[in-house]
Parts: sequence; C-alpha cells; structure tokens
Amino acid sequence: MKVDFSFMELVAKPATSNFESKSLEDLTQAMYRSAIHTFGWPIAPVVFSAGHEPKPIQGGIEAHFKDPGHREYWSLKRTGEFYFLGELFENNRRPTHVFIDTRTNRITEAFLRIGKLYALLGVPNGEPIFLMIRHGNIKGKILGAGNTSRIFPVERKANVDEVKSEFALPLKEMSDTESLKKNVHKAVIDLSEMFQMFNPDKGSFTDPIVEAFLVGRII
Repeated sequence: MKVDFSFMELVAKPATSNFESKSLEDLTQAMYRSAIHTFGWPIAPVVFSAGHEPKPIQGGIEAHFKDPGHREYWSLKRTGEFYFLGELFENNRRPTHVFIDTRTNRITEAFLRIGKLYALLGVPNGEPIFLMIRHGNIKGKILGAGNTSRIFPVERKANVDEVKSEFALPLKEMSDTESLKKNVHKAVIDLSEMFQMFNPDKGSFTDPIVEAFLVGRII
C-alpha cells in the first residue's frame, strides 16, 4: 500500500494456525478485545460508528480511517494474516521528526496487540509467529523525542526512506517481559541506527519504557 505520509506497517501470521472455522464476528470481537489503549488511540482500533466500523471482505474483515491524524488501514484474514498501516503519531505533533521514545512505545504495543489477538483466536503458546515491522517515508526526518525532557544535542537525520525488522518467535514471547524487552530493543535499534548510527541503551532507555508500558504508563 502506497501512502504519502510517514507510517508504521505491521504484517503478522502464525506459522500453521488459521481461522477458517471462525465467523467474521469472531474475528471482529477478537480485534476489539485485543486493542491496547495505553498510548491512547490504539494500533488497529475497532470503532463501531458509521464509516469506521469493520467491514467484511472475502475471507476476512478490514477497516479504513481517513481522519486527520488517524489515516490508517487494517485487515485480518481467516488465513491468519494480520495487516496494519497507519501514520506516525509524530506527523501531527512535529512532522519533521521521528520520536524514538514514541516508536519504542508503539513497537511495544505492536508485539502485545498481536500476541493478544492470536491468543484470543486460539493460537497455541508455542507456535511461531512471523512479524514484520516497517517504518516508511522517513528519509530526512530528524530524530527526537516526545518526552521533552529527552534532549538530542546533535541533529540526526534518517539516511534511508524505510526500515524493516523481521521476527519469528513463539506466541508466548510476544508478551513475556524479558523477551518483549529484547525484541523491542532490536526493532528500535534497527530504526535508530539509520539516524546517523544512534544507538539507545537497552538498560537505561528501551527497557524502562517497555516496563512502564506494561503497567499502563507512558514515560
């Protein structure tokens, strides 16, 4: 899907499970119940209002949002594939920037949201989940932070237009605290290194953000 704004894209699929026996209402309820509201507007929200409610497609469901600040699309197929593309939160706060703390929170949310979704749909804890996280249309963006107490004395610009991280991990590791911290840090490093090789520390930067998110806090 091509868009003209900076975005986060997610593609996920269980290794073997599918949802062919599930009704479209089952898929809708699983999407609704697995949404995580810690950051505010969740990744792949389910909104039951005219023009935004999930709609049936061949073999699954989808939803579009075209409101300013919430331009996004998601789908869930009976084959097991989940897809999401949404504009960055930063686009409406400071469109010249990518906030590395906000990206850490959103990547954390992505793992938890997808893990919860597949657990609700009956995927076994040990089954591998394939997940791709991509940030796009970011070339020339400046690295910054949503928390104004985090200061970047050197201006660092993205040297690439997109960054992709790929994972294959058991479902249980999507939410296990130590596994989550490890995987979030990997995805954050994949992204941050494209900003003139910036390398945030796991113990003092990404881990505290993940730990706070797990108890419902944004820091």
